Amino acid sequence: MYRNKKILRSAKEQPCTVRSVWCNGDTSTTVAAHSNQLAHGKGRGVKCHDIYVAYSCSGCHRWLDESAATRAEKVEAFNQAMHRTQLMLVQNGVLK
Repeated sequence: MYRNKKILRSAKEQPCTVRSVWCNGDTSTTVAAHSNQLAHGKGRGVKCHDIYVAYSCSGCHRWLDESAATRAEKVEAFNQAMHRTQLMLVQNGVLK
């Protein structure tokens, strides 16, 4: 399992990249939300690799984990957010 504390810490005070209908825009709640997809290494009781994260405010994180949105909607929103986050990680020098 790939773990990188630098990636996880980089989420602090960053804008939310998920941008769901539940987005609260509160950067003080932003975390590196891990993917819930098997393709990214998610398993029962196992988080995926740290490279598969999206900067998520508390509202969007809740939307991803608890809302009645369809799985397809959540996967699409998360994947777009993950790509935006990965670009930010490169631009901010967290990843090369």
